[in-house]
Amino acid sequence: MKKTLKSLWLRLHGKHVCEHGDCLNQAMQCHLTAYSDDYSESWDDYYWYCTEHCKDKGFCWGCGEFWAGNEQFDFNRAGLCSNCKDEFDSEEDEYDPECDYGEIYP
Repeated sequence: MKKTLKSLWLRLHGKHVCEHGDCLNQAMQCHLTAYSDDYSESWDDYYWYCTEHCKDKGFCWGCGEFWAGNEQFDFNRAGLCSNCKDEFDSEEDEYDPECDYGEIYP
């Protein structure tokens, strides 16, 4: 009942509640990207997950695209695809002195 009420309230404000179990967090749009013959994106399926549950379902919480099965995404604890991680790293520009390889970490 509580999830139904929150879902109705969020939808009235143009927002969605997370589809994961009993989660009541505000969700972001997650999608499977399919490219047509002319390489334009077409969105076939939409899912709604909060940033906490995106990674569990295989979606990047930065862009909302499905990345499960990609080694760089699956083993990245941050839950970001390589594109979003690179963008985030370039904005933060923080250097971790503990890293032996000189990589930039968020």
